[in-house]
Amino acid sequence: MADDEDPNDDDDGQNQQQHSIDIWIESQNLLKNSEILQHEHVYLNGYSTLVFVGSQFGVKMELIMFFPMYFPKGKSSIINRFIDPTAKSLDKYDETIGLEYRYLCRRIDSLFDDRQRSKQQQQQQMNETISLENNEKICNIWELGYELLFIDLLKFAINLKTIQNISLIIVIDLTQPNKMSILLEQIIKWIRKYLQSLLAANDDQFEQQLRQLAMKRSIYYRNDQDQDKDDRPKNPLLIPVTIIGSKYDEYQNMDPEIKKQITRYLRLVSYELGGQLLYHSCRSETLTKRINQAFESLAFDRLTFDLNERSKPSISTNIAKPVLLPFGYDTLAKIGIESKSSESVMDQARKQFEQIFPQKILEQSYQSTIDDDIDPRFDPNFAEPEIDKILEYKYMLLDK
Repeated sequence: MADDEDPNDDDDGQNQQQHSIDIWIESQNLLKNSEILQHEHVYLNGYSTLVFVGSQFGVKMELIMFFPMYFPKGKSSIINRFIDPTAKSLDKYDETIGLEYRYLCRRIDSLFDDRQRSKQQQQQQMNETISLENNEKICNIWELGYELLFIDLLKFAINLKTIQNISLIIVIDLTQPNKMSILLEQIIKWIRKYLQSLLAANDDQFEQQLRQLAMKRSIYYRNDQDQDKDDRPKNPLLIPVTIIGSKYDEYQNMDPEIKKQITRYLRLVSYELGGQLLYHSCRSETLTKRINQAFESLAFDRLTFDLNERSKPSISTNIAKPVLLPFGYDTLAKIGIESKSSESVMDQARKQFEQIFPQKILEQSYQSTIDDDIDPRFDPNFAEPEIDKILEYKYMLLDK
């Protein structure tokens, strides 16, 4: 005769099964927390990289009461004011020739927010330890001079080790619309092609992660009513892009219709790349602080672009004021375009912009004219602002 079955056996089996499920869930949670903590550790103890490219500004010298005054306008002055906010805006900087390197260091103690402290407390409670021997984060800063002449040197700054924490800053001269479109187009074309070749040797999962982050970035500051999936950039750049329109102090005095066309075009380019757009003047402390805040975020914040981490952004779209458009705010509708196809819109906008402002051929300005029977004094490739200004002053005295 068989033994009577114990009714508690089923309960024990169910409890054991439930216990196994609980262990599985707990192990998944531990793994997820471990990945988050590892990401935090890499971020807090790692490196970020800012790469500056764009227009060639040089140093503008003006004679005021017969005394030379230097007015730096471009990338070098922007970078130096970021590294040292106390630097005077009229300090003279040497012109960048090729690819120059600088760095900025920050202690991570000043970067902690309440959420990060909470995670560290949870980590300690779980008896998990992550070494924090390096309590500083370094921002590598690369500046490319002479527009596109040495653009291949960017390969030293952009590589598989830096691509996860790199940001591209394109500085554009607002007063030179005749070089704006072709310069932006060639920079973006080179960056896209190089990123594609760089990621070709890596796994598809890594590239997919970058694409997902780029898409989150491209719609980051949109309102709920603007979440139209058809009104999104089709191919945002895989790394964060910031477009800076420089020399705003001169640009603000230009014709309103010209400013309207320039701003509209730059907004479209920024939208297409999933980037942010800011206008700047080295003579304005307010605009310099605004730019420095943007750089601080790119260099030392975690650029996860999670919607629950958003704060209320500062926005300015009025062409009579310095433009400020954060990541993912703009839409084609806000720019004033009805079409939903960003690719065709961008092509049409570029053609329209170049009809209004015929573009100069950049390669011509990079070629020496020393063999062309042209006086080197009038060759921009041999420009010496200090000497040229003094020579001009001497000629003025002789004419009198």
